[in-house]
Amino acid sequence: MANLGYEVIGASSDTAGAGRQKKTNLPVMPEAGTIDSITFYCDNLNSTTRQIRFGLIRESDGVVIAQSAISTIAVASGAPEWVTLLCAGETLVDAEGYSIVRLQEDGSPKRWYDAGQTGYYEGDLAGTWDTVTAMPSVAGVTGRRLSGYITYTAAVAGVSLTAPD
Repeated sequence: MANLGYEVIGASSDTAGAGRQKKTNLPVMPEAGTIDSITFYCDNLNSTTRQIRFGLIRESDGVVIAQSAISTIAVASGAPEWVTLLCAGETLVDAEGYSIVRLQEDGSPKRWYDAGQTGYYEGDLAGTWDTVTAMPSVAGVTGRRLSGYITYTAAVAGVSLTAPD
């Protein structure tokens, strides 16, 4: 398995409003494969459980190609950790760009980021928190690189991956 995204715990953190989608543009896939999971660095401000969901969007057409189940996380306040949600089986195409999305129940789970990176941004969208949808162009914070990545299994050499009909 391999990872693609930003595997570094960012130096800065902040919180988001209710029902917000946080988008991180991923680099272009270096090889074909299938997604196994999505991981974000998370914290709770109130030491209570929160519901969260992660998803993956294909950049070329904005189609949601994978999303995790809605999961309850119980990360203690002040004790952030990497949270991984399974999102298995979807085909990832070589040389295609993808975006990971983090949805949360409310503004309590913090997100970590580093500033000054190009090609990464986040966007806040109003709407229901629990369904990953296509991400239209939105005004957001540019130059932030969220601490999040996908884990995928590379295709076997000589085997062609095609999306199911």
